[in-house]
Amino acid sequence: MSQHCTRCSAYRSSGLYRSETFALCERCAQEYRRALALYDQTVRQFTEDQLLTPAEDEELTSYRRYLGLSDSDVDHLDPVIWRARWMYRISTGSLPVVESPVLLGRNEHCHFATGANIMTEIRGRIYVSGSRGASFRIMRGVTLRTGGSRGYSAPVSELQFVGEGHFLITTKRTLFVGTQQLDVPHRKLLSVTPYTDGLELHYTGQRRRILFQLHDSDFAFAMLWVSAQREL
Repeated sequence: MSQHCTRCSAYRSSGLYRSETFALCERCAQEYRRALALYDQTVRQFTEDQLLTPAEDEELTSYRRYLGLSDSDVDHLDPVIWRARWMYRISTGSLPVVESPVLLGRNEHCHFATGANIMTEIRGRIYVSGSRGASFRIMRGVTLRTGGSRGYSAPVSELQFVGEGHFLITTKRTLFVGTQQLDVPHRKLLSVTPYTDGLELHYTGQRRRILFQLHDSDFAFAMLWVSAQREL
């Protein structure tokens, strides 16, 4: 905000200029909106790769202060910054330890826990009927006959909702505890396919596709990959 506006500057220093009972002057309001837009744009640029390094974090803090913005002015960006901070820490091997909703083994710690839906691939077959063919007379004495085809059985598959429960990533395994139980040790994990709303695990001895619908799937994918690498 303009340093020449004594009235607005006084409220800025007191931290009250966001109050609904106080209206900024037109000039300060324009500068305030401009500062917010600049900071928002900078945060988006810094977190475009989903990571926020300590150096970038410090630079953002300095820039916010330079723009004259308080923590409360930009708290709508806290989730973006928080996620990017943790994604950087995870990429360097620093995993969070959270409380587990289920009992774990000795020296086993939980890195990630959330509610999730489990979906399983259901396989079957359908019968595709055949055709006897048809005859078409195209001129006197000439008839065109199309060939018939036999019916056949074709395989089909679909994903079916199985139930809901707790999805956990620990130091040793991936767990699902709910209407269906699943325990996949990291040493048996072959690969993980991330989706925008879930994860699909591929592991030794797997008989059918298993998918989990959950929030923060990119967060879970990063933690699972790092945790699994430690067990290899």
